[in-house]
Amino acid sequence: MKDEEDDEGYKEAYDDDRVMELFDVHFVPKRNMIFECAPLHSRTQEVGESVEQYIRHLYKLATHCDFSEKDEEIRDRLVIGIKDKELSLKLQMPSDLTLKKAVDMARHS
Repeated sequence: MKDEEDDEGYKEAYDDDRVMELFDVHFVPKRNMIFECAPLHSRTQEVGESVEQYIRHLYKLATHCDFSEKDEEIRDRLVIGIKDKELSLKLQMPSDLTLKKAVDMARHS
């Protein structure tokens, strides 16, 4: 009887899902979110880069980041990193600025 209980406990402790979970914890490297997001946080619009290219690049960089509010992060980077400083100041004025509004304003400037 004791052996059957031990065998059952062993089976439960090492079922396939549990083994895979332990494998992942041990072998799959944890992502360093600071490192993953640094390129987005430091990105500014480059000389000769169109607003459209800059926006697309921000979206691409944000895919590697695990933000709870990804649109806000992209919006902030757009507002701060855009080359046209007059437009940047204009984008900073509305307190309810959304990413969509920021993108529309940048595209039409």
